[in-house]
Formats: sequence, C-alpha cells, structure tokens
Amino acid sequence: MVNRPNAREPKPMSRPKRLLASIVAVTLACGLGAVITATHRHNSTASAPTDSITGSPQTPGGPVESAGASGSEEHRWDGLEHAGIPTPGEWSRPRYWNSVVKDGKIIGWADEDDPDAQVTMPADTGAIDAALNTLNHLLDPNTDDHTWAANVKATLGADAAGLEYGYPSAPRWWWLERRFTPDAVCTGTIYVAGRSWGCSTDGTYTGGQAINNAVRYNPDETRFPVPKGYKVDSRANPQEHLSRNYDTVVVPMDDGPWHVTVYCPADRGEAGNWNYAQPGTVTDEHGDETDLASIQDGMAVQSIDAVGFGTRQHPCVTVDVSVGGQTPYWYVGTEGQ
Repeated sequence: MVNRPNAREPKPMSRPKRLLASIVAVTLACGLGAVITATHRHNSTASAPTDSITGSPQTPGGPVESAGASGSEEHRWDGLEHAGIPTPGEWSRPRYWNSVVKDGKIIGWADEDDPDAQVTMPADTGAIDAALNTLNHLLDPNTDDHTWAANVKATLGADAAGLEYGYPSAPRWWWLERRFTPDAVCTGTIYVAGRSWGCSTDGTYTGGQAINNAVRYNPDETRFPVPKGYKVDSRANPQEHLSRNYDTVVVPMDDGPWHVTVYCPADRGEAGNWNYAQPGTVTDEHGDETDLASIQDGMAVQSIDAVGFGTRQHPCVTVDVSVGGQTPYWYVGTEGQ
C-alpha cells in the first residue's frame, strides 16, 4: 500500500498493482485542464517484449514531438526547465572504469594513472538520462493534452518480467506546480542504498549534485518481480541478482524526493564477479556492445557488479515514477535511508 503524508495540496492517488490500465486524457470542467490517469498495468508476458527481427528487447519509441510548440532544439528540455531540474549533460552520463583487454581476454582494471582509465557512456543510455527524459515530458507545460500523454507514454517500458507500472495518477496542473528542491534530499525519505548527499545540520543541501542514482539495493528491502523461467541458485537470494538490472534515480522536489526506477536490460554476468570469468555485456568506449575477440588488445567496459548498466543497443528505460510520500513499487523495507 502506498503511504502518503497529509497535505493541503492535491496529491497523487494510490496505484493498484493488479489492474489493466492505459493513459487516458480527460478534459476537466472549469478550465482545470486535462487529467491523465495512469495506473499500474501488468502484462502477462513472461519476459520483456522483443523485436521480431533481431530478438533484442524493445525500447519505447521516441516522443510524438519535441517539447515546446515548435519542436525545436530550443524547446527540447521545456519540462525540466519549467520545474527547475538540471538538464542532461556530461554530469548525468554514467562513468565506468575500463578493463584491459589482451589477446581477446580481460586481464585486469586499467591503471588509475592511465588517461583512458575511465570512460563516460553515451547520452540516452544510462539511468539518470532515462529518468530525466520521462520527467521532461511529464512536466512539459507547452504541449497539448493528447501529445503530452503520448510523449510520456513513449518514455515508459516494461521491467524484466514484462510488467508495466507507469506513474501516479494526478491532474496535469499538479505536476506543473512541482519544483526542484535540493534540500528535500536532506529532509525527505530516500529508499536507495549507497549514496551520500551533502547536508548541513539544519537540513540544507550543501553538495554539488542533488540528483543521484542507486549504487546498490539492499536485497532484504526489494521485491523485483521474477521473470518466468528465471534460474538462480536456490541458496542465493534472487533479489541480489535481479536488482542489478535496475536503477533508481532520486530527484528532490518540493513535495519530497521522487524515485524514478529504470530497467536496464543489458546482460549483467555474474554478481560480484571480479575474476572476469563471466563478464556479461562488454562495450567499447562508445557504448556499443561488442565482444572481447573484436577488441583483442585495448580497453573494454564491463557490466559487472554495479546496478543499471545501459548500452546503445540496450538503453535503460523508465518503469516507475514515485513522487514524494510514496514508496517505490519494489520497496518492502520498513523505512528509507
């Protein structure tokens, strides 16, 4: 059940977890604008949809048109700018340590003194970019109601089990009143593990970047759906493996921290695998999936150990938006971090 604090302003309603739903635009009387109701929709498909030609997991299509009446680059981030949220850039793209490839095999991590020791992945592949893309369209003040709903829906996808969740139902005007508030990371409830936000004793945010994603999940606090046919050692908690294909981006807003959970479908290999026996997905420095034989001698990026690894071929995609006062759909702990 979703918990929400008491508040005078309208808040999103509870989201049933077992109802079929779609995003429906309804014009309200008295000029309030459109109300888009998006409830949790569970797809009975055993695994995420695949492309009929390549067999690769599908990613949602692009928006119907760019934010803004003209659809120009000038209006690309209208939604984020309207809410005061930082727009994507170098800061929002994941950065990984390179692995050294010799004779088609990984032999260790790159030396930290090597200028190529780390690589920044391409835009629109990682967790934060996926989350910001969804929020940009959700908070867009300019498009008509039909286009607004279609643009938001185009950024959403299914999780590893083929289930769809969407975002809380609320009047569109409620979304448009929300504002980016960095101090919320110091006073609100955060459900992901491993991040430290700079906060003063009086609850003021003092860090450099208030938008962050999960470093890891606590397995006893997650309940990610298990795909049909999923195999894992019976002595291991499946959440330790399942959670590695997800990431949750925390965006502090005036009603509390928002949690935007994304699914990253790239193969993750073995959890905690530091001997490179099962490297999972390997990419080149451009974020394109490849194999070690193609690299031979050089550098490669591996999908081992961390959560939420996105590539050009398998970018991360938003599966759930939980606003302030709501717990993410996957959270089963007793309190946030």
